[in-house]
Amino acid sequence: MACFNHPGMSAVAVCGNCGKECCAVCATRVGGGMFCRDCADFARSQLPPEPVGTAQEEPALPEPEAANPEGPRPETTAPAGPAPGPAVTGPSLMPVPFRPATMVPATPPSYPAIPDPGTGGPRQKESLLSAALSLVLPGAGQVYNGQIVKGVVLAVLYLGSMAAILVSIVLAAIIAPYICLFCLPAFLLPLIVLVYAIYDAYEAGEKINNGMPVDDWL
Repeated sequence: MACFNHPGMSAVAVCGNCGKECCAVCATRVGGGMFCRDCADFARSQLPPEPVGTAQEEPALPEPEAANPEGPRPETTAPAGPAPGPAVTGPSLMPVPFRPATMVPATPPSYPAIPDPGTGGPRQKESLLSAALSLVLPGAGQVYNGQIVKGVVLAVLYLGSMAAILVSIVLAAIIAPYICLFCLPAFLLPLIVLVYAIYDAYEAGEKINNGMPVDDWL
């Protein structure tokens, strides 16, 4: 058999740990067994501790003659193997069993609930938009705020008063023109309805945005 590390040299022993063939250069005796150079340190670490200064140098094995086609080589003395030192008393070289880490599930962040638009409270209103709608047509801002009955009543009252004033002016101009002067105070009614509708639409929008109840007529 040839040496595992030196193929040109014959093996003289088998490692007691890994089973590799070792020549006289590689073989090392540790605690009564033969080991290769790679396993000698591990074998020494498994020996019981010895008092310092009592370790003796292992005797060197004679180097066998390797097969040489050119003829026999002169005898050479094999170098002595490393002297065993004091036993290592450090941590054990045995593998530590793997312990999987315990995973703690992270707590999901909490978010405020989003109200359902169909079943939630009153939605936000644009107060200026409701006032502008009532400026165009009294009652339109109330309808935008959800006061349907109030908006219809104000629209009918405004349009009806304007229509009545225009008809009375036309008839008075045909029958007696000077009577038109008495119809001028009648224009105050639609003006009052217009101003009230604008103010009421704005105030109702602000109350809705502040969460205050808003009542409708009837």
